[in-house]
Amino acid sequence: MERAMMKTFLIAAATLSLATPAIAEPVTVFGSSDAPQARVVYGDLNLSDKAGLNTLKQRVRGAAKDMCLVHYQATLSERAARQQCYSTARADGYAQADALHDRAAQGFAYAVDAAFVVAASNR
Repeated sequence: MERAMMKTFLIAAATLSLATPAIAEPVTVFGSSDAPQARVVYGDLNLSDKAGLNTLKQRVRGAAKDMCLVHYQATLSERAARQQCYSTARADGYAQADALHDRAAQGFAYAVDAAFVVAASNR
């Protein structure tokens, strides 16, 4: 009986913690509609420490790579354009990640499903 009550209490506490509003301001990147964009999720990370920031930057690199660096034969100018796309997307994502890290270090919390958009130049 006591174990069942404890289980019910833990479920209720977990539900309430998810319902508690977090200070989560969406990060929006405005760019041309034909520029590649990717969504990077960070709500599951502790951005107040370096490990969380490093994981977020790894996700940014992965999103930029998936978005810009296609693995097939291309001309030199196409490869240069893809590299520029990657560099722009990575720089955009890193800037947002650093800003989020600074805010988290000041005690701001983020929603569990928090994400931002990484934008790149036209490829």
